[in-house]
Amino acid sequence: MAISVNIEKELLDKHRRFQLKVEFSTTDDFLVLFGHSGAGKSLTLQSIAGLITPDTGHIIVNDRILLDTETHINVPVSQRKIGYLPQHYALFPHLSVLENISFSLTKWWWKSSHNQQRIRDIMELFEIDKLANSLPRDLSGGQQQRVALARALVCQPDLLLLDEPFAALNPLLRSKMRAELLQIQSRFQLPVVIITHDQADVEAFGNTVVILKNGEAQQTYDFKALPQESRTGILNNL
Repeated sequence: MAISVNIEKELLDKHRRFQLKVEFSTTDDFLVLFGHSGAGKSLTLQSIAGLITPDTGHIIVNDRILLDTETHINVPVSQRKIGYLPQHYALFPHLSVLENISFSLTKWWWKSSHNQQRIRDIMELFEIDKLANSLPRDLSGGQQQRVALARALVCQPDLLLLDEPFAALNPLLRSKMRAELLQIQSRFQLPVVIITHDQADVEAFGNTVVILKNGEAQQTYDFKALPQESRTGILNNL
């Protein structure tokens, strides 16, 4: 993966003014945005996905310009080829597992044998094929996450964005799902940007780690290259 982000965005409401100012780049397969709640992590992810339009700057993924405010380039969400997993998965409560996964494909998905096979394959891969007719309310937290990941990956995106993917899971399940995510990334050869405030996530996925604080990217680290004591110090001093 090659990703370059340099964006600014001012957000105003009745109570405060928030200035997002983020710059980073990497060629690693895993990039972690780390910081406390309110640091600007989700806004950064939403900007990459195209859900928020920065005031100025650029976003480039694998030499493809998704945003460049100087040349007025702003690729629509549907054309960015990005899989996005919100923090609480955003499954449609009235749709079955099968319908949730197929929703991200064209509305004529059922008429395409290729799409049908792709859906079947990914449901088997995530071991949710026997849950095809279940509603989200009938699923465990881990099953809901698998459905959301399958929905994000079925369109074969160029980049996967994960917003606090393990926050809603109990500690034992978090460890299991971290291992599964590493396997998924290896299988799909898909670059991942993950945001978290959990140090265990940073240790598991942190090739490149960007530290965010008060809307700004404070520092970018080649995390795996650092000795353990330095890693711990960086995270504890945030």
